[in-house]
Amino acid sequence: MKQLIAFILCFAVSMPAASAEDWFSIANMPVPDRWAATYDTSWRTITVDVQPTIPDVEEISILQVRPAYWIPQPDGETAWSAKDIHFDKGGDAFELICGDFGKEYDAARGKKDVVNHSYYVYGPFDANSSYAPENSLTLGQMLSHFDSILAETAAWKPTFDTQHVQSIRINTYKNKKTGEVLLPAYMAVTLPQALEGVPLWGHIITSVDEHQDNELFYDPNVSFTMLNSETYQMLGKVVKPTAVLSSDVPLCSFEKVQEALESEIEAGHIRMIYSVDLGYALYNEPGVTRASGREWIKSAMFYVKPVWRCVCIYEKKVSKNLSDNIFTDPIVSVYYKTLYVDAQTGILIDPLDTRQGCGDYNGYITWEAVQ
Repeated sequence: MKQLIAFILCFAVSMPAASAEDWFSIANMPVPDRWAATYDTSWRTITVDVQPTIPDVEEISILQVRPAYWIPQPDGETAWSAKDIHFDKGGDAFELICGDFGKEYDAARGKKDVVNHSYYVYGPFDANSSYAPENSLTLGQMLSHFDSILAETAAWKPTFDTQHVQSIRINTYKNKKTGEVLLPAYMAVTLPQALEGVPLWGHIITSVDEHQDNELFYDPNVSFTMLNSETYQMLGKVVKPTAVLSSDVPLCSFEKVQEALESEIEAGHIRMIYSVDLGYALYNEPGVTRASGREWIKSAMFYVKPVWRCVCIYEKKVSKNLSDNIFTDPIVSVYYKTLYVDAQTGILIDPLDTRQGCGDYNGYITWEAVQ
């Protein structure tokens, strides 16, 4: 506890000067309906047009969490039953398989004139639309079915954010020559875990390009793949809160967050922004390095702080021009990146930070410190 207090006090001393009017609770934080602007940089013109989002909660917390080693189990008589539920070899990620994608899919894989083709479609999405060829399953039905599985899961259960679907992966079987879809395609989405109604975007280290190899790393989320109500797969891992360090913390204005991202645009790094959303990120316990293998996960502890997530196209070489196809199918490119901005300080987490411990927790700002 003394160590934790030291982090908080050190951080409070070095925080940017600001008046009490510059801080907001999440419940009354003003956020623009759209961030729409055009930036003429020294290299190119960049247009931004996104709708920033914040969670519909009254407070945003600072949490201590651990890997949960959770696996879904039916709660008595349920509408679903699993063909297989197991942990992976490392023991921290679960897989749930229901139904069977069918002998016809297995047969299709072996035919010379059939190609298994996967591709992504991008939002914004219509919940009432189907995006998988030859399949009437809508995105809304898929997410509703996912929620119903969790609702009928026994004991403690995590929650997941279904409001920020960035992309859908479509898997099809096509005739090589004609391109005809031979079987109903299925859809796959990746959903972040939610803590106290706030989406947990991932680990802060995922925004750092060249971090040390022994930096801790854990990324809670679930991948959900579905063909129909009888045939689907869940794969993922989650964390569980063990302590609330603060039930409510002050946030900086959205303008400061926007300024941090604008600096990266004007510096020539950000080429396109797809979304800007407030949520959580995981930080490492300070001073802890990863042991070999996966044993370190069993005793790992992480801290959760509020951040703004910016999903974008990012290139560190400012003079390098990118081809058009990168922007039409971004997720498969190395330039598709998540940047994080600290929601209390408005400071961008440096994507080129190579320091040992660049993913370490550094405390938080309290309401008492800003009054």
